[in-house]
Amino acid sequence: VFHQLAPLVGEFREAFPDITLDITSHDSIIDLLEHKTDIAIRIGDLSDSNLHARRLGKSKLHIVASPQYLEKY
Repeated sequence: VFHQLAPLVGEFREAFPDITLDITSHDSIIDLLEHKTDIAIRIGDLSDSNLHARRLGKSKLHIVASPQYLEKY
């Protein structure tokens, strides 16, 4: 996601130099309201109906493994 956001963040900062961005990454789902988060990018369905979601795109998930791993397990 950061590879896709990096060019957009640069453009945003040039257009709006007085706005500070705080970008964090989590491997768990946090409570967006509790953490006062304005925008979140997530994969999956929105669980809280008080929030609004917009699809940004589709993502295919792949399960991959090396031949050695498959032999072992």
